[in-house]
Amino acid sequence: MTQRKGQQRIEKDQLGEINIPSDSYYGIATQRLIQSIPQYSHSVSPRLVEAMAQVKRAVIQCACSEKLVDEDDFAQPVLKALLQACDELAGGDFYQDVVVDGLAGASGHALNLNISEIIANRAGELLGDPLGSYQKIQVDKHVDILGALEDIFPTSMRISILLGLKSLKNVLLDLERTLRRKSHEFESVVKLGRINLQDALPVTLGQEFNAYGSTVERALKRISEASLCLKEVNLGGTKVGTGFGVSHSFQYQVSQMLSVQTKLELRPADDYIKATSSMSDFLEFSSSLRELACDLIKMANDLAFLSSGPGGGLAEITLPAANLNDELSIAAYQILANDQAVLIATQAGKLESNIFTTVIIQAILNSMQMLESSIISFTTNCLSKVKADPISCRSLLESSQALLPVLSQELGMEKSLEIILQAKEQKKSIKEVLFEQNLLPKDTLDRLTSYKYMTSAQR
Repeated sequence: MTQRKGQQRIEKDQLGEINIPSDSYYGIATQRLIQSIPQYSHSVSPRLVEAMAQVKRAVIQCACSEKLVDEDDFAQPVLKALLQACDELAGGDFYQDVVVDGLAGASGHALNLNISEIIANRAGELLGDPLGSYQKIQVDKHVDILGALEDIFPTSMRISILLGLKSLKNVLLDLERTLRRKSHEFESVVKLGRINLQDALPVTLGQEFNAYGSTVERALKRISEASLCLKEVNLGGTKVGTGFGVSHSFQYQVSQMLSVQTKLELRPADDYIKATSSMSDFLEFSSSLRELACDLIKMANDLAFLSSGPGGGLAEITLPAANLNDELSIAAYQILANDQAVLIATQAGKLESNIFTTVIIQAILNSMQMLESSIISFTTNCLSKVKADPISCRSLLESSQALLPVLSQELGMEKSLEIILQAKEQKKSIKEVLFEQNLLPKDTLDRLTSYKYMTSAQR
């Protein structure tokens, strides 16, 4: 991210002095990082910042309540300032001070350091210290306690996804409901079914839209199921997942405290070493997004085909803002690419760690954001305004031989084919020709030509 310009302050460490914007809440370690490691122009998701602030808050508060830290270092004013700093950061304050790149820093090291310095500087400020002084609040002593990067960052990854999941689910529910409403609107619009783009038995436009709705419903269920494993956190596993340096009580209490803070139903990991070293839970969730993306691409392609024309195509529907249909496909293709990145990064872990966690969470959060944005635009400005052309649908149906199986049940194959050809030559509907020739009783004729008879199992 672009750093602010203006007045500077000087901070010093064992490597020497360095200039930092005077009003920045990050410190010298973050400044050295952004000057020494590559920057890829990938912003850190606010969801991930919120999650990390919540995790650090839970660790600090639980370590104090479990008396795992020196009480003198965490007197009540110090603890209050630390918790307030975490709350403010989780609430969206100081996001401009998250200056590291979203992909930079193996295992999330860069972001973890950046977040810790923001919390330390803000807490110090609340206690009356100038920014960058670290007199009353120090990063190592007061912020980075007990929890290790290997349990802090994967837990933050899980929470960031879960925090964003509610709004994504709402967007998908709205998409499904819009498709269901369209299916009712188009319930009686009978049209030509197609297999491999060849004429097939009749369907209704409503049945096609209802099938899209069922597809989204199933995708939403898969995403919900895939998210369940993300509620199992390894916080308290420390470095390699053994939990060295903390207690079982801390592991349980910190997950419970985090559940209360985030309003998520989190639980301690069944196997901390597995939860620390394996990223398969994230791959499972990413795969559910990929499956949704595939369904969206298929639907978008179908809608483009059905709206083709108007003079030289099907023109069975009118698709307003067709560019948003295209945008939905573009977003979905990027999600397929993101899932491939998650797949590669997941299998690249070695023994008790995976250095590619930033790749994994950047890809997943990007996929969620792209899905949400593209679906909202598509649903609101395109799908909800789709119109059917019943005349075009019926015309294409009756100009084919798709009604042959329907008529042949009463008239036989030969006579049915004759009627279909006569209707085409005379530019009349099949029902008109049948009525004129008085080949069938009226009730039988009405039954054969009703959309419900043509598009459902016979009772």
